[in-house]
Amino acid sequence: MRNRLGSVEIDARLGLGSVFRQLGRFDTALDQLRQAWHLAETAGDELGQMRAEITIGEIHLALERPEEALECFFRARVLVQSSQLRTELVDIQLSLGQTFQTLGRNEEALDQLSQALVLSKSLGNRIGEARSLDLLGLLYRDWGDGELAQEYHQRCLEICQELNHPWGQLDAFYHLGDSYALKGDQEAALHYLGKVSTLAEQLGARSHQVRADLRIAELWERAGDPTRALALLRRALDLERSLKAEEASRNVRVFLDEFQAEHKRNREELLRLKSQKLEAESLELKKALDSLRVISELGRRITSSLTVSGFFQTLYESLSQIFDLPAFGLALFDAKDNTMRYPFRIMNGQRIESRERRPVENSLSGWALEHRTTLLISDIEQDVGKLLDEEAATALLSNSTFHSAVFLPLLAGDERIGVVTIQHPRSRAFDELHCRFLETLAGFIVVALRNALSHRKVKRLNRQVLKLAHYDPLTGLANRRLLTDYLRRTIALSLRRNRKFALYFLDLDGFKPINDQWGHDAGDWVLRRLGERLRSTMRDSDLVARVGGDEFVALAVEVEQRPSIEAIAEKLSLAITEPLIWEDQTIELGVSIGIAIYPDSATDADTLLNRADGAMYQVKHTGKNSWAFAEEPGTPPPPSSAP
Repeated sequence: MRNRLGSVEIDARLGLGSVFRQLGRFDTALDQLRQAWHLAETAGDELGQMRAEITIGEIHLALERPEEALECFFRARVLVQSSQLRTELVDIQLSLGQTFQTLGRNEEALDQLSQALVLSKSLGNRIGEARSLDLLGLLYRDWGDGELAQEYHQRCLEICQELNHPWGQLDAFYHLGDSYALKGDQEAALHYLGKVSTLAEQLGARSHQVRADLRIAELWERAGDPTRALALLRRALDLERSLKAEEASRNVRVFLDEFQAEHKRNREELLRLKSQKLEAESLELKKALDSLRVISELGRRITSSLTVSGFFQTLYESLSQIFDLPAFGLALFDAKDNTMRYPFRIMNGQRIESRERRPVENSLSGWALEHRTTLLISDIEQDVGKLLDEEAATALLSNSTFHSAVFLPLLAGDERIGVVTIQHPRSRAFDELHCRFLETLAGFIVVALRNALSHRKVKRLNRQVLKLAHYDPLTGLANRRLLTDYLRRTIALSLRRNRKFALYFLDLDGFKPINDQWGHDAGDWVLRRLGERLRSTMRDSDLVARVGGDEFVALAVEVEQRPSIEAIAEKLSLAITEPLIWEDQTIELGVSIGIAIYPDSATDADTLLNRADGAMYQVKHTGKNSWAFAEEPGTPPPPSSAP
């Protein structure tokens, strides 16, 4: 039987521990939970002890200390089994399964999750059953059994829909979408990930929506649709910025509230005791508040940068006001090949940019990133041998120009982004206070860097969209839109200079049998090769465009005389009729060309194109593989000029 007054204090401390855990204040949460555990032990309250152990284990898991988490969950399981609390046993088995999976002990994870599934069914605990199925699906996906993983995720989804449990549906939809994406089934993946985005928006679960939108954008980009990818990436970026801004504002507000409350308490105590000790504490509190204001201002300046280069420079200038920074650097992690890129360094005030890459293994930056903790080097000769193997340590010592350093890993949840490095030629130039200050700034740095990297990706997608809008994706030649725009500008320029130009409309003769006989791969190859030939035939000031399946247009500027115009027509014809070799097969084509001259044939872009097109059709109807002028549609060229 729980003592009523004792249980109130136990429940209060357990509640405070849970709140502080959600706020990310793990040290304070652990203090409250341990006090709750000792109170529960004294009172013989096994339920209170069990709840404390579970929450402490979850904090260790969040801090990536799975071994310590495992010990907590085992102790909680003993307490549950002795008290015969079977409902709570489901949660503990699920926690044990997650922890074993984190440790790579998949067989033990399978055992715990399977037990949780059986027990949930026997108790009628449908939520526990759904969670068990979802975690089992993730486990089988890691084992490479995608079909079984999808089956478990689907069963989890059906239960959550039956129970109208939207948060469980979010995870199930996402894992199904991710599973289909790994299989290469883009349609199914987009269907389920779209469900996540829609449901998350309805629930106001913006972090889930960001995760889904980023995954969908990645799928559209792989599918060659940068326009959709760009739209989703922008939306996800806006949501993520909003979330990060709210989180940063909330953290600063919490810190300020705590400091102000502490300041108020200390001031009241100072008035009561009039002691020198409390005056000193008040002074320390003022320093802490001043430091917080400095951090807030630095964070605002850092997050205002939109480019990676600008972010790096702003970060260096901001930290230079506080630290002595003879050497400062930024390393970016590339998960594709597990390397670190070092795009920027500043040595004694001089900025150095490079394309250098190094493996993550056996480097101090890589060590900080892999261990997800700030690395303080007080004396490199004493410290490096404890961190790297003998060969790597010897190489570093022989080339090193610094004796002390701090390596700050930049992390966003499970994502590893990079490392900020400060170095000094003097030993013990930095201490734990420098590390704590940098760690306080780390959240701002991560937000700023991710924003800058996302901004760069948006600009790249914009360039791709612009290219798709003006160039033919198969040949790389101008498309009809760019041709029309260029033609109108050429007309305006020729009008001012009182000059002529020629427009050639080309239609291939005998192209269709290529697709019929050898397939569209051969046809596409032929079009690309002919595009290259036509482009090399014309001058840099001229333009070649692909305006249809086997139709091209060439524009030659500032040609005045008929012989020059005819000579260009012959060159274009030769570029087409020269045989091509496809897989040991000779391909021969002809070409019908219609020629319109500005201003003789017409004075506007649309009419010029129509006149050249009409002349080309006259050639088609009178024998093909020749050329004719728009003003002479019925007259073939003289034999000496015919291609």
